[in-house]
Amino acid sequence: MKHILTSTRPITHKSVRLKV
Repeated sequence: MKHILTSTRPITHKSVRLKV
C-alpha cells in the first residue's frame, strides 16, 4: 500500500511512514 501512496504523493511518503 505504501508503494501506491508514494507513487501518488511522494511528499506524503514521510507522513505515511510516521503514521504507520
